[in-house]
Amino acid sequence: MRCFAASLTLAFMCCALGAQVTTLRVGAVTAIPGLFDPLKPALEKELGIHLTYKEESGVDLLTDVEAGALDVAVAGISMEGWLDAMKAKGRPVKPIESYDHRRIGTDRLSVLVSPDVVSDATALAMDLDREQIKGLFTGRIRNWKELGGPDLPVVVLVSRIFVTTAKAFRDGALDGQPIVEGHGMIEGGIYDIAKALCETKGAITFGPLGLTGNTRIWSPAQAPKIERPFTLVVSPTLDPARKKTVEAMIAFINGPGQAILAK
Repeated sequence: MRCFAASLTLAFMCCALGAQVTTLRVGAVTAIPGLFDPLKPALEKELGIHLTYKEESGVDLLTDVEAGALDVAVAGISMEGWLDAMKAKGRPVKPIESYDHRRIGTDRLSVLVSPDVVSDATALAMDLDREQIKGLFTGRIRNWKELGGPDLPVVVLVSRIFVTTAKAFRDGALDGQPIVEGHGMIEGGIYDIAKALCETKGAITFGPLGLTGNTRIWSPAQAPKIERPFTLVVSPTLDPARKKTVEAMIAFINGPGQAILAK
């Protein structure tokens, strides 16, 4: 019954939006490959919603959506955790009930390894377990040959825009241990992570599992899979028409979009 009601609501919204194309400004990082990019063609075709992205740290995303520089912001963190991150950076926050926020899915992070480290033959023999992954990221293991891989130095990369994501990875995969000092920093957006991995011999990093699709990037089967809620915050500055478009997008994500994301 609830599914029927959600579909009916979405149908009414689609009619209301008509054939016009509306561009929504979306602030996100891991939600781009994990949520929005898989749904982008359907959102444009079914609802006439075109998405543009701004990629920055979670604290900057929340600051910008509150100021009206974004229509929505999405991060892989609970609303409570998001506000805690803001406070840790000295950013102003409101009471949690003052934010128009929703959970719209699940963020899945894991370990990502450069294609030159693992061939089809070595992938079966070198499936990394939790202790080996901790050794790689903390600097205890410095060459892939120590694990049966090629004679390549281990190069740990971290995306500069991963702030809350880096903490989630340290807590979930490294038991809170710090990542090795002197690690390389990945500049740019989420897809620059895939580019950096493919261009850096012996590289390892962490990020959304969506980056392994249609690439040769390897994610070890035994690596911890860290799941976090995708939290969406709606800008308080939206006019009624724009708010209606955002609500239609959310209804699509939580309704028909689930079948697309499950593929």
